[in-house]
Amino acid sequence: MKNRCLKLNTMILLGSTSLMSGAAWAQDTDLANTAPDKEFSSPNEIIVTATRREARVQDIAATVEVLGGDNLRDSGIVGASQIEFAVPGLQFGNSGFDGALIGLRGVSSQRGFTGDEAAVAVHIDGVFQPQSGQALARLFDVERVEVLKGPQGTLYGRNATAGVINIISKAPDDELGGYGQLSYGSFNSIRGEAAINLPLSENQGLRIAVAGADGDGYINNILDDRTFGNNKFFAGRLRYRGEFNKITVNASGQYLSDRSQVDAAVTPARRAAIVRTDRATDFYDTIVNLPTRQRRKDGNFALDIDADLGSVGIKSISGLSFFRNSFLADLSPADEVVPAGLGSGRQRGYSVSQEFTVYAREPEQFDWRAGLFYTYSNVEEFRFNNTSTSPSPGFNFYDDLALLQTGNAYAIYGDLGWNLSDAIKLTVGARNNWEDKSMTQDEVFGLGAPSPGVVPNCSVVAAGSFDTCFSSDTRGKSWKGLTARAGLDWKVTDDNLLYANYGRGFRSGSIGGVIGLDNWGDRAFGGTGTLGLNPLNPEKVDAFEFGTKNSFADGLFIVNAAAFYTIFNDQLFIAFDPLQNFRSVEGNLGKSKIKGLDLFVAVQPAKGLQFSVNSELLKAELKEIAAGIDAQGIVEGNQLPRAPKFSMAAAADWSIPISDGSLSLRAEYNYKSAHFLNLQNTLRQTGVELVNLSARYDSADDKGWFAFGNLRNLFGEKYLVSGGIPTTAGPRFIGFARPGEPFTFEVGAGLRF
Repeated sequence: MKNRCLKLNTMILLGSTSLMSGAAWAQDTDLANTAPDKEFSSPNEIIVTATRREARVQDIAATVEVLGGDNLRDSGIVGASQIEFAVPGLQFGNSGFDGALIGLRGVSSQRGFTGDEAAVAVHIDGVFQPQSGQALARLFDVERVEVLKGPQGTLYGRNATAGVINIISKAPDDELGGYGQLSYGSFNSIRGEAAINLPLSENQGLRIAVAGADGDGYINNILDDRTFGNNKFFAGRLRYRGEFNKITVNASGQYLSDRSQVDAAVTPARRAAIVRTDRATDFYDTIVNLPTRQRRKDGNFALDIDADLGSVGIKSISGLSFFRNSFLADLSPADEVVPAGLGSGRQRGYSVSQEFTVYAREPEQFDWRAGLFYTYSNVEEFRFNNTSTSPSPGFNFYDDLALLQTGNAYAIYGDLGWNLSDAIKLTVGARNNWEDKSMTQDEVFGLGAPSPGVVPNCSVVAAGSFDTCFSSDTRGKSWKGLTARAGLDWKVTDDNLLYANYGRGFRSGSIGGVIGLDNWGDRAFGGTGTLGLNPLNPEKVDAFEFGTKNSFADGLFIVNAAAFYTIFNDQLFIAFDPLQNFRSVEGNLGKSKIKGLDLFVAVQPAKGLQFSVNSELLKAELKEIAAGIDAQGIVEGNQLPRAPKFSMAAAADWSIPISDGSLSLRAEYNYKSAHFLNLQNTLRQTGVELVNLSARYDSADDKGWFAFGNLRNLFGEKYLVSGGIPTTAGPRFIGFARPGEPFTFEVGAGLRF
């Protein structure tokens, strides 16, 4: 009770000037070149590229959240998934080895398997990251993160059904300089980051940035001294900018080596206290018998060439991304301390993309652009699981899988903004998408020492005392889809905007099935055991948004609001039989309807002091289940997963000039109401309240030193980032739950030069 009162008092302090919604004001600052005594940047001044053209946030007829890179860094945020509490309506769920489940405004990914794309398109320096796992990007030396809500199919293409996350790294500038910083925090964690600007000539520059972290984890193994849930990575980026007559070239390359056991597939932390109350008595305890590891390496390259041809511009964006994952996991059942099974696997893939755009450089009455897009992706996965020595009845199995998926996607698009008058603008756009995918899968699945004849008529391969299903299949599928948008906005005054938008989104179809496991389960439950891979149709989203953006008192008081209504068709899903874990069903679920309200209020009552409150009300329900779908306990009227009915992010910033520098203080209150993590509404996450504090001191010298510190989850809120607390007695799959981070602290210092 005491903690809750303290949290409530913090919320009142942060939000006393307003009630709800929007991202905290970004501070567009560069560590290498910004004076310490700085003003806050109002949304009136923040320039973003969310609509593929530079514009002020307050002039964009859409809901755009902007997170400043400096605030992210000083708050100890090192991963993209950590921003979810700062953006109401944004949800990150980890499917681990296979990827990330991301959602916005109730539209989320429910399948995160090999080759699947997310419902939220993630772009790093302008290049789309096709594999959902690449959305779990590390954030370092970042200029800003833009979150554009609602389907963005015309400008950003497929897989932007819920919205877009743009991660923009800091670009080179024309001064020699840089910074370096080092910090220490909870669980013996050490984090470092550094960057340097290197002017190469009057018109060319290079920026080099590196970051890394190491330390122990916050999840304790009760059998030995191992810990899990740590941050352990090294990342580097090289970014180039050159201007040659009327051609501008931007290029960036980034590499990451990540050995954290935070977003692993079958995470060792799956057996938390909610499963093993007799031995693992603490919420952050787990039971891991065998050696485990998680390794991830990925990289991306972006080349942006922009040619000025007078009234017309031509832009080429080329992208290359690659990744390689591997894991070794303990598969012993949740109620065993005796080592009983080991899982291992590796995954690798790459993608290339090319986009050409022709656009109006200095539009007056007509702001237009047209383009072509192509991407190719290639993914391989190999997985080897064996729990054949488990003493638990029904949990003795082995599973070997080999998978290859390739895909091509093509698009042609056009977008037109027509200024009907000085105050009224009509926007229309359309994009036609064509794509194909092909998958080959071989799988051997066997049950250890089963009763004779448990798997009759399946393709049986002799394997000692194991009955084995061997299945092999290749399946390809092509899809096409039209995405479009239309909008009307009215600039009532220079500081007041009204708008109405419609947008359609298209998320790529998939090739479903884990055929060895599926066939074994099919035979065990009376089927023929002859299932093959199953193409799944794309998802489609139709969304309507009505909004207003308002600035008062020269930008010192901001009120933005948006009401939205979304029809979500053919949602991709996977469901497990509530009684028998080994039986899974995949398909296109049916139709859901979503409605809600975003509200952002911010005020700067005095120089150096600002408050912002950002919130979202949301109602997301399944309305119709498609005919013939074996929904496995999913019923009409269920809430969509990862869709809290209310979420809020409030912040207070205070910059205090002092004689030899400046002190910046920041407090955050983040809240998400209770919600479900699966379509059956059987895994429930209770409401979560997080309070974070951070402070930063900058010396008066532009090239001087600075110090910072942060406290995250100040009141030690216990919550889950994957899995969920079952509403009824359920299967052992709850063992895959992983708790979020507890209270942590960090202190550090650095030097600008």
